Amino acid sequence: MNTQREGYIAFLRSHRNVLLLCVAIFFSMIGFGMIFPLLPTMAASFNASKTEIGIVASMFALTRTILVRPMGALSDSVGRKPMLVWGFVGYGVFMSLFAFATNIYMMYFLRAAQGIASATVWPAASAYIADSVNPRERGRAMGYMGMATSVGIMFGPAFGGVLKDLYGIQIPFLICGLLTGSMAIFIKLMLTETVTVTQERPRPRQSARYRTVGWIREDYRELQRNTYASTLFGVMVAGFIFNFAYALIEPLLPVFAEESLGATATQVGLAFTVAGAVGAMVRPIAGNLADTIGRKKPIIVGSLYAGLMMMPLAVVTTPMQMIAVLGARAVGWAVADPATLALLSDTCDERSRGKLFGLYQLSTGLGWMLGPLVGGILYDLQGAELSFVFTGAGTLLAGGILMYTLKETLMQCDDHEIPGNTL
Repeated sequence: MNTQREGYIAFLRSHRNVLLLCVAIFFSMIGFGMIFPLLPTMAASFNASKTEIGIVASMFALTRTILVRPMGALSDSVGRKPMLVWGFVGYGVFMSLFAFATNIYMMYFLRAAQGIASATVWPAASAYIADSVNPRERGRAMGYMGMATSVGIMFGPAFGGVLKDLYGIQIPFLICGLLTGSMAIFIKLMLTETVTVTQERPRPRQSARYRTVGWIREDYRELQRNTYASTLFGVMVAGFIFNFAYALIEPLLPVFAEESLGATATQVGLAFTVAGAVGAMVRPIAGNLADTIGRKKPIIVGSLYAGLMMMPLAVVTTPMQMIAVLGARAVGWAVADPATLALLSDTCDERSRGKLFGLYQLSTGLGWMLGPLVGGILYDLQGAELSFVFTGAGTLLAGGILMYTLKETLMQCDDHEIPGNTL
């Protein structure tokens, strides 16, 4: 264990960019974790139905999905750092404003605005990590980014639940805005750019129709020309199904816990904390495994396991049972995620990496956009149990698609990119 810990420290010391961005992600995710379980509770305080609570989550996914691909492509041309700075500024402002929301419509607007900030940050962040390491280290680097996310979420929900119980629901949102907004200053001062920004030739003026839908056809053709075309299409289709299934119930879990299991806000926060702790422990190990045995096996095994572990939520009867199941389920997600991001990094170079991450997050965002809305309707009509079953079945379906489409992308030579794959 000491040797493993020393390996973590040595890696981060030798990769300053990865370390600094992980620090920024960690503090911002503490803030995000504080408010995430409280959003359904705030919506319920405005007498929102379960369908309306689902719409709150869908508004975030809507704007994020629309913008994530162009924002990722923009990071390929203007650089990763400006996108990260402005994205975190947006996070800080919009999260703080939740403290002053007075109705469900203000929540719709603020979640939509938060989606814009998310689209600005996350393709650039994933590409920045991939830019900063050699191919044989991508799994580990993505694992550390995931660990920073998980640890932040681990501390955030419990902290937010306690603050809400003691001081009211506004304080967690204000602290969240302060934490996330301050990370913009940290990034501006500490991070170095990984993309060389060059003066491009002016492009021919494009029609409005091309600017709205033409890029879809162009990206599809470029994906077809990629050496790993079937793998990329499989990852994106499975990503949509996986996230749609996951989002059927995830935004409504706090409401389910409070209404059906009698959980307090602190217990709800503890559930997310346990899941974050599991993810924090597993992701670096899983990332290292993806650099050792390849990307394919961790992705498939993790996806199938996550689907199986969703089923028990349909029969839990106490908050502690829910906490245990969510912790066990987190293992699957934590195993699959670093390998998936490393696989995407393997298939292109830095000139198009932001766009590819944007396309992947577009596919997952479509799932997050539709899932909460459908899940809210199912909850209103049939209760939470049916949504849990659908979530597990959908996740297993995604794992099956990956089994038939994935090809291994881990390169045998440490410092060589796969040739000819620009998106």
